[in-house]
This record gives sequence, C-alpha cells and structure tokens, in this order.
Amino acid sequence: MILTLNNNEMFFVKNKSSINHLVNSIDRFNRLKIICFNINNLLCDLDIILLKNSSACIIDINNKKAINIIRHSCAHLLAHAIQLIYKNVKFYVGPVTKYGFYYDFFIEKKITNVDLTTIEDKMKYLSTCDINILRFNVKTDVIKKIFYDNKYKLDIIARINKSDMTYYKQNDFIDLCLGPHVSNTKDLKYFKLLNISGAYWKNNKENEMLYRIYGTAWESDKKLKNYLINLEKIKNYDHKKIGKELSLFDFYNHAPGVVFWNKYGWTIYLGIIKYIRSIVNKNKYFEVNTPVMLNSSLFEKSGHMSKFDEYIFKYNYDQQNVSVLKPMNCPCHVNIFKHFNKKSYKDLPFRLSEFGMCSRNELSGTLFGLMRLRNFVQDDGHVFCTELNMYSEIIKFIYSLKKVYYKFGFKIFKVILSKRPKNIIDDNLIWKKAEDILEHVIKNLKINYSISHEGAFYGPKLEFSLKDNVDRIWQCGTIQVDFFTAKKLNACYTDEKGNAKTPIILHRAILGSIERFLGILLENKNGILPFWITPIQIEILYINDFDLNYAKHIYDVVKSRYKVRLSVNNERIEYKIKKCILQKIPYIIVLGKKEREKKIISVREFGSQLIKHISLNKFINELKLKKC
Repeated sequence: MILTLNNNEMFFVKNKSSINHLVNSIDRFNRLKIICFNINNLLCDLDIILLKNSSACIIDINNKKAINIIRHSCAHLLAHAIQLIYKNVKFYVGPVTKYGFYYDFFIEKKITNVDLTTIEDKMKYLSTCDINILRFNVKTDVIKKIFYDNKYKLDIIARINKSDMTYYKQNDFIDLCLGPHVSNTKDLKYFKLLNISGAYWKNNKENEMLYRIYGTAWESDKKLKNYLINLEKIKNYDHKKIGKELSLFDFYNHAPGVVFWNKYGWTIYLGIIKYIRSIVNKNKYFEVNTPVMLNSSLFEKSGHMSKFDEYIFKYNYDQQNVSVLKPMNCPCHVNIFKHFNKKSYKDLPFRLSEFGMCSRNELSGTLFGLMRLRNFVQDDGHVFCTELNMYSEIIKFIYSLKKVYYKFGFKIFKVILSKRPKNIIDDNLIWKKAEDILEHVIKNLKINYSISHEGAFYGPKLEFSLKDNVDRIWQCGTIQVDFFTAKKLNACYTDEKGNAKTPIILHRAILGSIERFLGILLENKNGILPFWITPIQIEILYINDFDLNYAKHIYDVVKSRYKVRLSVNNERIEYKIKKCILQKIPYIIVLGKKEREKKIISVREFGSQLIKHISLNKFINELKLKKC
C-alpha cells in the first residue's frame, strides 16, 4: 500500500485496506477532526474497506458536508435516548433538516415539551460514553428479522426493495440507515432539542399520528449558541404576531389554512402585486387569469395529477367527471397558448403572467401562518420559446429578479442549480441539455451557485433564495426549463419552414407565493417594511383643536405624494405618539401652536428619539432624496 497526501486527497494503489487503519497514521490533532471520507465521490464511514486504486478525500469538521453527518448522527442519538427512557417505542425515520434533525416514532405514552429536558439529558450522557457507531451490511432477510415487530421499518424495507441493506448499531440501539455517521458518540457535543409535534405516518391523515421531536446540531459551541440566540429573535419576529399587532391579517378556526386580510394588510398585498405587475409589463408579458376550478383531465395529461394527487382538492360533480381546485397554473397557460390565434415562430417568445390563485390540500399539522397555506397566489409566468431565444429570456429574468429583491431590501441571495432527480431515469439527453443551458447562463453571468438533484419532474431549475436579517435562507424565485409539458398537452407552433414544432416552456416566478413572501418581509426586520410599501408612511398629529386647520393643510399637501393619515381624535398627544410607534409608522408629524405660528413641522422618524423642526418643503425634499 502506498499513501500520498495532496490537498487532503489520498490515493491508495495497492491492496485492500480499512480507512480506520489509515486514520491512525494521521497525527492525533487532525485525526480528531475527521468526520468521514469521500471515497470515489461517495461519503463513507471510517470503517469502510477500500478497493484497489480507490481515492479518498478527508471530510473534516470544517467541511460543509460534515454538518449533515453530525445532524443525522444526532437523530440516531435522539432515538437511542428515547429507547432507553421509554418502553415499546416504534421508530420510523430521522432525517436531517435545514438547521438540524428530527425523529418520528410511535409510543402509547403521552409525551410533551416538558419531557424534552429528560431526553436531552440522556443524549448528553450517551455522548460522553465513548460508544462506537458501527455499520453492518447484511441480506434483507436479516434486516427483516431485526425489525420484525416494527411495521414502520418493514414498510421502508419493502419500498427500498434491495437484496442487501445496511444498519447502524451503537450499544443496544439499532437503526436501518444508509449512513454515513460519525464513528463515536463522543463526536456529538453541540446539540439542543427544540420542540415536539405530531406527524401522520407517511403524511397521510388516514394513518396514525406519530410523535416528531425536532433538534438542532452544530460543529461548534459558538455556532450552536449563535443559532439559539437567532432562534429567540425569530420568536419575537414571528409574522403571525406582527400581523396581529399591526392589524394586517387574521386566521380563524373555521377556515384553516386561509388568510383573512384586514385593510392595511391588503394595502401592502396589493402594493406588492402592483410593483411585480410593473416589472412583468416592462418585459412584455400578457397578463391572464385562469379558473380556480377545472376538470382533472388537464392535470392528468400534464402529469401533475400522478405526482401531487394527495395535495389536490378533488370533488365529483357527476359520475363521470372529477373537478379539482387549481393546484398550479402551468397547464392552464399551456391551454391558452394552444388556442392563441397566432402560433408562428415569429410570435415567440410568447410570455404569459398571472397572479394565479392556487389551492393545495396541506395537512393541518403543516400549516403555518402565511408561510404554509391551503390557498395562495403566485406571481406565476410562463415563456414559450425556442432554444434561440431561451438564453436571453433566462438572463432577463435573473436581472429582473435581482432588481426586485434589492427593491424589497434583500441584498444577499444564493443560487442552486437543481438537476434531474435521481428517481427520474427517462430522457437523459434532454435533461442534460436543459441542465447545460441553465449552467451556461449562470457561469456567463459569473454567479456563484451550488448543485442539488431536486429538479421538477418536468425539468431542471435555478432556485433563488434570500438571506434575511437573522441569517435564514428562504427559497423564493425559480426558473425552470421544460422540454416535456408542451408535448404532453399537444401545444405547438409553426417554424420558418412551416413545420409543427413543440415550444420549450420556461416556468418562472420571482416571489413565489405572495402571501409567503409578505411573511418573509415582515419577519426580516420585525415588521419594519420598506418605506415605499408601508401602508401608512406618515401620520399627522395635532395637539389641540386650534391646530386642526393647520394639520388639514399639511395633510392636503402631503397626501398627493405619500400615504398619509390625519389622526382626528381627542386622545392625549403622548398616547397618540406611542400608538404610532407601536404601529411602526415611519414618520410622525406633530403640530402645535409653535409649528402653526412659525409655519414649520416637528418630525420624528421611527427608531429615532431625535425630533426635527423644519419646513414642510424641506421635509418633502429630504424624504424624496432619502427614499427614492
């Protein structure tokens, strides 16, 4: 065996060997940092046997791939702790989430958030016990015998349907898993259990409810503490709480998963739509509106019915026909394109936009304020084009998206190129072609990006995610290249030779769900919205009735330029000011005898204790410079 180190890459050119054997040859300081290895582009445990001519790359604690391994290992640690505390527990799955992990399990005993401390203490104890985490590869019949009394694991085994499978063992705890994992429980130090909730088995409300415990885990104590501090901020920034405080919207028990907009919330909502409409109009889209109820046949032909059946609201209006509440807009837009009177190559690209109402049959346990609804509106758009004009359309979309995000105050966003999902095996060449088109564009624009394999079932996509003030990432915008749907729905155009051709469809949205985006916007700065979208930008207050006429004059001048409210009531001025601050009004103008006599105004900006005494014209000019 020959070992060569070059930028953390090891080349093994002779004999078989265990990585663990080789790890011992690395100095102790660096050895402690190793989480796993990347062997021939696959993440592997330290006890894996290397074949001849294998290459291995160290995945240490600082590698971005390490965090998911730590979190998945913490999910197993959580299950191990639960098994030691409670009897007759049946475990289901324990995946990694965006910032941590969870585990689903069934138990007859009632468990609440109060029990999390006991479970977490047991996890901490196990993490000090120096327990080796061992991997075993066995025949499926052996796995079935191990989990003979656990229907949840047997269901997973049946769905995987392979002749041999892997499981992991740490002391008496055994779990079905592909891995990889850290090699010892002592590698798991920085974790915290967060909450407990319920989840239907296989996301089906006809099945029994399982417990789901959420946790977070990090590679260092500093990162864990920072995350928990941000989590506390997030609780205070909850958009549901802000919406109630500012009287923007409400939710009611008799209508779960839908939002009731109040006056000022609806003003913000319409302001967002007005701005997005101005952007798409500049890009020469035809705005359309499609029905909210349709026959299911359209979605069966497009392939959406088979993919999203459980999320689609269906009802029978006679014995032969099934209607649905529209779950997405794209098949409707293809239908419009098919019946448009011009379908020549000269009319491409053909752009459609819609603020389309969509309905999804989300489980009640997944509903969360504006972020997850059963009824919402998308800023949806579809571009029917050829390969020749596809590149320029994608580039124009990215520039528009960047402009919109900056307008709303988001300066940082990340891009993911989502390629063909692993469960889609057909039309590899077409998928590769579509992926190359997207990759070519973002490389030419010198945009940093990462890669995932979570494309739509009809094509790859670029996902654009915002970063908010507490470092959360929100996936909002998307553009998808689709070579398939138009063909399924028999949509075509005539090329320059008179032949029928199938158009390529670019599915695109800048914000995604308008409701969800507004929730993100509210949480970004704890309800402080960008000035231009704020429903009341300026509040005018006066001290006594002698000042009312002057206040009306100021109101008449300002109302033509800004959204202004004149507070006409007999409340004390201190109370009026306090109420404006609670409502996060950007500017408060206070008028009294001094202001009336000197023909000036006293202005207080939200978040500042400073009161400026200036002329109205000067205030308006300063506001124009500051806010434009």
